[in-house]
Amino acid sequence: MSEQYSGPLRSEQDLDAIVPILASAFGADDEGIRSWVAKAGPENFRTLESEGDIVGCLGQADIGQYFGGREVSMWGVYGVAIAPERRGRGHALTLMDDHIRECARAGVALSTLFPATHSLYRRSDYERAGEVYDIGIEPKHIDVRERPLAVRAVDEDDMPALMEMHRQTGRHENGELARNSYIWPRITEPRGKPATGYVVTRGGVIEGYVFYTTTSDEMFYLKLTVHDIRAVSEDAARTLLRFLADHRSTCRGMTLGVAPNDPLLLVPSEYTFKMRVFEYWMTRIVNIRRALEERGYPSGLSTRFIIRITEDRLVPDNVGAWLVEVQDGRATVSPASGRESDPVVTTNIRDLVPVYTGFMSAAALARIGRISGNESGLERVTAAFATGHPWMSSQF
Repeated sequence: MSEQYSGPLRSEQDLDAIVPILASAFGADDEGIRSWVAKAGPENFRTLESEGDIVGCLGQADIGQYFGGREVSMWGVYGVAIAPERRGRGHALTLMDDHIRECARAGVALSTLFPATHSLYRRSDYERAGEVYDIGIEPKHIDVRERPLAVRAVDEDDMPALMEMHRQTGRHENGELARNSYIWPRITEPRGKPATGYVVTRGGVIEGYVFYTTTSDEMFYLKLTVHDIRAVSEDAARTLLRFLADHRSTCRGMTLGVAPNDPLLLVPSEYTFKMRVFEYWMTRIVNIRRALEERGYPSGLSTRFIIRITEDRLVPDNVGAWLVEVQDGRATVSPASGRESDPVVTTNIRDLVPVYTGFMSAAALARIGRISGNESGLERVTAAFATGHPWMSSQF
């Protein structure tokens, strides 16, 4: 196998080459793929050439992700695709490895993706890091009667306020996307179909919003898919739920893209929701120092510990012992020599991921040998990263 080129699209010919590869991988037509690439930005796609042919591609976007109440720099990966006749030769691994190296050169802390297969991405040191949930309910079972706020359709001028509302609420949700790019159009126009959007207001001030799309079955009953819903007051929550309940005459099913612990679900008097994990997402720590310093930690916690990274195939600068000192919700990180009595945990870069995101505790991973450490190290690391179970409301 001989790769002659790995990098950004160089010409229209490169774009023409990746369109059928993406169409084959994702079951779309060429026109739909071209529209998607145009919206995502051709400059955000990377190609791999081998033996004179473009054999694969991926897309990447600067999105950002919240952990511990702070935004961490994160590039999202999407559209990983290899030509059918060239699969099974390691091309996808090469693309992913090159993406990680590009992230490292750019100083990005994390890379996150939704995997079609876990084994491939684990070879580039991604690990399972959080979840997207599918919460279903029939509108007729939403027993909210009040509609205390006014409801109107979303206007284009509302978008800055809605984005700010998401920033203020989303940063408290571990793993939620910061939506720096690429994501908002997927909410307002998912799969190229404009979503229906409404806001709820009090005295002209927006206190909540919802975006949803509808499909119908053979009997023309609707199913609502809620792509984003936010409320910053109880009145807003009640108004939004009543608004959705009022679809009950023609709607037989509804899916909410929220977490099981979303306070919105506490508003109805009965719990009639059905919840499932829709998909897992995976994260790769690219720059350990930036990842640890950019995220937030429990306020009021003052602690110090050492994280010793034994292996990172792609970013050797991550390997070594790192002293982490947490104070006032922030961490400072520096190289550490360490003494035998210091609180310390030892692991590789991949197995640190579930601890970093809060998906699993250091103590739990130590039980299956993914992490080792002394008692004080495991206790302190577990406490430092206990900032809420990670989830995100939007796929990419």
